Amino acid sequence: MSGTAILVRRIPFAFDEKIDPAWHPRRREWSHMVNGASLAMPYLEPFLIRTVTEALKLVSKPDLKADVQAFIGQEGVHFQNHRRYNEILKQSYPELADVEGALEADYRRFQQRSLRWRLAYTAGFETMTMGITEWLIHQRSILFGNADRSVSLTGPVAYGRGNGTQERRIRAVSEPVRRLLAARLGNPVRGLACRHGLPQRVQAHA
Repeated sequence: MSGTAILVRRIPFAFDEKIDPAWHPRRREWSHMVNGASLAMPYLEPFLIRTVTEALKLVSKPDLKADVQAFIGQEGVHFQNHRRYNEILKQSYPELADVEGALEADYRRFQQRSLRWRLAYTAGFETMTMGITEWLIHQRSILFGNADRSVSLTGPVAYGRGNGTQERRIRAVSEPVRRLLAARLGNPVRGLACRHGLPQRVQAHA
């Protein structure tokens, strides 16, 4: 198992049903950027779960298998919280249902790609997310200070607050996917190419 065990954290987030979508009054554009990212999670994260679940059948090492299973459990909790929040967003912006429909279609199409491609996409996403999450934690006073507490106390801030293990936990969650990628593909750079939609000729050299 990885150096830091993955703990599936079931934090009971309580979103205010009347939350202002611009939940940071001084950083309204930041509020909507985060809202946009949240919209993707109920479609992206189940895609990641299905991908690593399929790949798990090919894993023989008990420690890697245990880490991947814990990763699946964590992602399952995570996207459900996003789905609850997105339902609140749609009370103010019902047209977001069309965006959700497009995202669902995208990930249904991605699901038809090869396991190799989907694992690369998954590892690319988790590698990118690790850096973003560390940035969110280190800059939390700027990004979430004076914001609605039902948002500022969720996500990476809530997961890391108060125990000094934020960065180790972030690495623990992303590590099994990168190890799984290395076992199946050999080069994590290819995952970043897939994640960002780079041309096939670029991916071929990754």
